[in-house]
Parts: sequence; C-alpha cells; structure tokens
Amino acid sequence: MKNLTIVTILLAVLFFLPSCLTTKGTDTGNPNRHQSNADPIKQTLREIVCDKIIFCYPGAISQLSCNSELGKITNIDTVLGLTPDTYQNFNETINAMYKNESLINLTARNNCETEIRALTCDSSEVVNSYDAETPLDLSFAFNIFPPTEASCPDIFAAQQSW
Repeated sequence: MKNLTIVTILLAVLFFLPSCLTTKGTDTGNPNRHQSNADPIKQTLREIVCDKIIFCYPGAISQLSCNSELGKITNIDTVLGLTPDTYQNFNETINAMYKNESLINLTARNNCETEIRALTCDSSEVVNSYDAETPLDLSFAFNIFPPTEASCPDIFAAQQSW
C-alpha cells in the first residue's frame, strides 16, 4: 500500500510539474509579454509599437514608460488615415480605435499590426522612429507605421468618407 502511494505521488508530479514550469502569465490573465509575438487580440497598437521599440533597443525604455510616453504624442493621426488633430493624442486615437471598431477598417488595422511586428530592427521605419539617446522622446514614433496601402494609413479610412 505504501509503495502504491509513493508511485501515485511520483506519477502526479511527473504529469503536473512540466505544465507548471512552462506557463506564461497567470490564471488571472496577466500575459508574459516580451517580444512582438504576444497574442495580437490582447494587444493594442500602442503596445505593439512599444514591443518593437523595446525589442530593437533593449534596456533603453521600459514597457510602462513607452506606453505612457507614446500615448502622449500628438502627431500620429495622419499616418492612421485621419485628418490632423482629429484626436488630442495617441491615447485618444487608440481608445477610439478599440472602442468603436465598427468605425474603422479592421483589415487595415490587422495588416498594420502584422507589418509592425514583421519590421526588422534595422528597417528605416524602426531606425527613424526612436533614438535611444533620448529614451523618453517618442515624438518620431509615427515613422514606425508602414505607409502600405490597405494597412496603417487606411485604418480610419471608413470614417473619413462620412
């Protein structure tokens, strides 16, 4: 009986230990995001841009600082298909994009996110979007958005036809 109990415990450990060691995040929904391979449904465009910058410039800026500073910039409207000054800053643009999905071109948004994730660190979009010498200055982040048709510049195109 004692041997059977020990065998049962060992089998339980062998089956459950590997799954405990390979989890990412928690059961409460805190994902373990490092690079730009995180679940695209749970990330905003702001987080995707920050993931790319952080991956390409390791140690230059934290995720929290990047999200905060990127949210404050005001020159992103036109690269997303809006007229200048449609929204006060990128935070407002992001909020509009994800709260009013019926007003945007979802295919263009998805293409934009995919293209940003696919950028290499030496691509002109990434190189021209951030300067690690001034880590909290994200005023050139608009350069990271590829100008490809049916992508970033067309996200709000449906809204502009009103």
